[in-house]
Amino acid sequence: MIKNGEQSRFVDWFHIHGWPVGRDPKTKRLNYETFATGAAMPKVNTQNPAVQAYLIDVTKYWIEQFGIDAWRFDVADEVDHGFWRALCGALRAIKPDVYLLGESWHSSQSLVGNGQFNAVMNYPLTQPILALFNGQLNLEDYVGKTNLELMMYRQPNQQAMFNALDTHDTPRLLTTLHGQLTKFKSALTLLMLLPGSPCIYYGTEVAIAGGADPDNRRCMNWQPDEQEQQVRQFVTRLIKFRRQQADFLATSQLTWTIDGHCLILTRTDVEQTIQGRFNLGAQAVSTVSGVSPILTAGITANEMAPGGFELTVA
Repeated sequence: MIKNGEQSRFVDWFHIHGWPVGRDPKTKRLNYETFATGAAMPKVNTQNPAVQAYLIDVTKYWIEQFGIDAWRFDVADEVDHGFWRALCGALRAIKPDVYLLGESWHSSQSLVGNGQFNAVMNYPLTQPILALFNGQLNLEDYVGKTNLELMMYRQPNQQAMFNALDTHDTPRLLTTLHGQLTKFKSALTLLMLLPGSPCIYYGTEVAIAGGADPDNRRCMNWQPDEQEQQVRQFVTRLIKFRRQQADFLATSQLTWTIDGHCLILTRTDVEQTIQGRFNLGAQAVSTVSGVSPILTAGITANEMAPGGFELTVA
């Protein structure tokens, strides 16, 4: 449109408020709508049928030609619902079990189900975990915030929600927890016990550090040292546990108990009980006697250090 102006065949593909397209020489403001304030990211008119058809064809191509299993759509809450229904319907017609994920930083019931996404990125569920282990949230408030988020979506959608403790848009988990590996392991374990689809950001399995973007996108550490290898072994065991217990964790009852400075998450059905016990206090506490945990962090002899946990199955 810079070349052909109002005669461009793409005039109705964008939201243009003046000609020629660009910045007003006096105010320096753009005369077209953009995502955020990025001049190189003009906002597309998704109510235009030609635009809809083009974008749907692009997404269909990758499923039809390469059989991809999922799509993640950026800033999904800034696009109209009618377009999402059209696109999601077209993709499910090709691949009924495709996983369609929308990015959103807040509770987004309007984007989940109703012909739209299977899930959104579940930041409101996962961010309180970081605040909890950093001492910025007390146990009662953490339980309240988590229960509120667990009630936001129907159970089938809740099981598909995308749960992560660090992503390409956030500081790394290890950095957020100030390098404390015991808390790092405990936070990941709590994540794995919650409903939803847990995600491990690349490099988290060997405890890569990193601050805000772009520092959180450091090159993968292909030669982890001994300590980092131990973290990888822990994460491997944690993922194996989650996979083995996937059906149980999708359907079992969830209850919370606060015992002093310990947070206890219990998952129960008629055949099994899984319990995670997390020490959020400043002092060591005694471990549960007579029970052999399947996974721990921060435990020496019969004491659990601050930030530590023990995971049991009975």
